[in-house]
Amino acid sequence: WKAGGKFLLSNEERNQSPTAIVHVLERDNQESDAGKGIRALVAYTEREYRFRVTAIQLNFHPNNKSSHKQHRDIYGAGQKGGINCTCSFMKCTGTVCYSLGSSRQVQCETIADQRSRYEACGEDCAGSKTLKWMHSGSAMYFNAPWNNNHTHGVPKLDDACGPRISVALLCA
Repeated sequence: WKAGGKFLLSNEERNQSPTAIVHVLERDNQESDAGKGIRALVAYTEREYRFRVTAIQLNFHPNNKSSHKQHRDIYGAGQKGGINCTCSFMKCTGTVCYSLGSSRQVQCETIADQRSRYEACGEDCAGSKTLKWMHSGSAMYFNAPWNNNHTHGVPKLDDACGPRISVALLCA
């Protein structure tokens, strides 16, 4: 499905299991490089971070005009992926996101709401926003407490850039 000019390889209402994503990638070819690549990233993440990867979202950004709106990741049953979401969740402890292809910025924003431990410093408080570059081969990790207190997203770029794939792995 498509949102913000990017393409997502997952269900629109929920994240997909690693097995489901690999089956799609290997549908026409059991030896698909894409399937092997996802299996390798899952194995590496589970070994390196000592987590179990429970879900995957693949985002394909074709150019600088695509974006991913600011959001929190969904880590538990109390958080819905969409109005029709009936998913059962294993409680997640963090997300590891790998970047492949052109460099893009990720915007991280501190948020003050009912889930956050932060309170606004005043009526006009804008919070804190930072931009960080994600280069090909880099990874970003954040845990559940960070996810409760921040949002993240990928803004559009003014300058042209090539395609980028982000592989977000939810971990328990």
